[in-house]
Amino acid sequence: MSSLSMDYNNPRILYAATWQHRRYPWKVESGGPGSAIWKSVDGGETWKKCTEGLPALIGKSGVSVSRANPNRVFAIVEAERGKAGLYRSDDAGARWTLLSTNNDLISRSWYYMEVFADPKNAEIVYVLNAPMMRSIDGGRTFNNIRVGHGDTHDLWISPSNSDNMILGDDGGAEVTFNSGQTWSTQRNQPTAQFYRVNTDNLFPIGCTVASRTILRWSYPVGRMAVGSRNPTGSWAPAAKAPSSPLTPTIPCSFMEVAIRGKSTCSTPAPKKARTSGPTLP
Repeated sequence: MSSLSMDYNNPRILYAATWQHRRYPWKVESGGPGSAIWKSVDGGETWKKCTEGLPALIGKSGVSVSRANPNRVFAIVEAERGKAGLYRSDDAGARWTLLSTNNDLISRSWYYMEVFADPKNAEIVYVLNAPMMRSIDGGRTFNNIRVGHGDTHDLWISPSNSDNMILGDDGGAEVTFNSGQTWSTQRNQPTAQFYRVNTDNLFPIGCTVASRTILRWSYPVGRMAVGSRNPTGSWAPAAKAPSSPLTPTIPCSFMEVAIRGKSTCSTPAPKKARTSGPTLP
């Protein structure tokens, strides 16, 4: 299941999105008979598949029912070109209409596909992707909202005052009290998204970290620590590819970093890096 939304006016009504997905080392499979949007009117005991107006074959999707108008349901749907985008139902999931095929809403679908209806205004809907986007015309057009960090993944909107929101992204959490005009800082929290963590065999232990926020390594440190935005203490930047493998060369604390098919060695305080190994196409 990739998404679940409850009708706040009737908690026995649920909308869910299922996702048939498998990630291989060399490719990602997304979509198939197991991907669909469903509705339950008995608290999840039984489910009915929503089909009218939706593509016959979909991938990952997200769903959100409006608290302001429970007949209005939004779905962000991965599908073939021309059929992917933001869909809306105005009859509680019975029929769906494609309103926007804006590619910014659906890029890297396996990583995002989150949609949130404003609890106070049925015309306002948010879609999270690399940027955070908002529509004020019921999902027909979208504008980006400037936030403190890209790669947005989760959103809480206050049910009593929708100006107040908390956004979760790859940099941590940020808060707004004015509908996204300004956000709180992320520099007051030790947060980051780690893709790789590795250690050497020395004592005190040396730790290398590949972070979505910034790639950095530590030599040596006596504890596992995160310093993802302000290089302080024993932390120093090593490269800028977020998911690059970092491997200390044993027994030394030289570090091997693979970036885009190239292997790079650096010393504990690198001035320059040297590159070796084949370049992959």
